[in-house]
Amino acid sequence: MFPGDPLHIGNVFTTHVEKGTALLASLKTFLNRQCKNRQSMANILDVAKRAGVSISTVSRVLNGKDHVNEDVIIRVRQAAQELQYQPSRAARALRANQTERVAGAIITPTREQQRALKLFREHNIPIVTVDRRVKDNETDAVLVDNVRGAREATAHLLANGYRHIGIISGPIATTTGHERLEGYRQALREAGIVHNPELERVGSFKEESGQQLTYELLDRGQPLDALFIANNLMTLGALAALNERGKRIPEDIGVVGFDEMQWASLNAISLTTVAQPIYEIGSTAALRLFQRLQNPAAFTRQEIVLAPTLRVRDSSRPRPDVLANQASV
Repeated sequence: MFPGDPLHIGNVFTTHVEKGTALLASLKTFLNRQCKNRQSMANILDVAKRAGVSISTVSRVLNGKDHVNEDVIIRVRQAAQELQYQPSRAARALRANQTERVAGAIITPTREQQRALKLFREHNIPIVTVDRRVKDNETDAVLVDNVRGAREATAHLLANGYRHIGIISGPIATTTGHERLEGYRQALREAGIVHNPELERVGSFKEESGQQLTYELLDRGQPLDALFIANNLMTLGALAALNERGKRIPEDIGVVGFDEMQWASLNAISLTTVAQPIYEIGSTAALRLFQRLQNPAAFTRQEIVLAPTLRVRDSSRPRPDVLANQASV
């Protein structure tokens, strides 16, 4: 992803080229300049990586939104201070409703961003959404194949001998929540296993939700030998709950989380994750937005879906019986 003035990467991304001013001579020139600046300018992605949270969480913290865990707030603010992060003028213009300065926008259409989305549409500002779809026939979208990522994560657990796999998913009304739950179910069907509704929990993509729903799954009194958790904040909550209950990972419960985290490979037990191609998401969305700005009438709506990567670590090691079978072969 690219830091700097023309393109601010955050929960709301905007280009703010003045109306009537030509765009940069070419996208190549823009990319070259931004790559040179990358080492000297921190962006919101850098803050998210340093704090070990998502981009949208950084945005909520820095914009003073509610419903963020106090520990997360401290981590984000400390990361922003250490990196000397400064939001771009585009973001400040958006908050001040100075839409005359905004030429185009890349936005994650969360509930908190519906007002900004409506504002852009009212002013006929080109939009590219990332992470989630919006229900219209005009807005381009750059997405991750959530179904594939969840299916591969669950299939990986099944191949390593886990059979009672619980899932903590996000809100079903969101693209990410619905598709990651569907990917989990697909993997079970392909393995000939009927999904058990008692092993499914739907959360809010927040840390507290992950912790509470993990308690619920543990308290069911039925077998549970693995967890697939549909985002990084809920994974943090789930890990806290497992630690509090004295559950060993992976000896008692295997764990796979969706979304890479900076510390995923640094803890006592490294965490298997479904990693999203963050740089590719940003660069693809930027390219699509520039195409729209240069010739708005030349393109029909496009939905670009990128593949995630399963990064296997210790938290999903094969069960002892699987290891025994492998040793005897």
